Amino acid sequence: MLPKTIRYATILFILSIIAALISAYIDYQNTPQAFARQVILFMVLVFVVPSAIIFAYILRRRNWARITWLVIFVLGSVLMLRNHHQAHYVHMSLRYFAMLQVLLQIAITLLLFLPPSNSWFRQTGFQPDRRE
Repeated sequence: MLPKTIRYATILFILSIIAALISAYIDYQNTPQAFARQVILFMVLVFVVPSAIIFAYILRRRNWARITWLVIFVLGSVLMLRNHHQAHYVHMSLRYFAMLQVLLQIAITLLLFLPPSNSWFRQTGFQPDRRE
């Protein structure tokens, strides 16, 4: 049984992915250049798909995935804060979706490291893809 912290983190992760896809869609629709549109699609593949894979391993109680999430979150946050003031948003709503994603990912990261989550990651028991 998943602790509440992990269930809430999962819900927030799904909301974060939805926000990322909506943001990419708005950006795609408001970008006239074909090359820029290809870059947007590439960025979705590079960030959304690996995030989903890492989160799937988090749900399988893999602590390495939780640590990987933390490292990617910290690096991504530093880059975003560094470049946020320089970003030229094609559509104003993109700024709000970017901030929403950051807030959701802060909450996800905190939930993954709260005491109930820590004890869940330490538990032994059935872990479906463990090879012995």
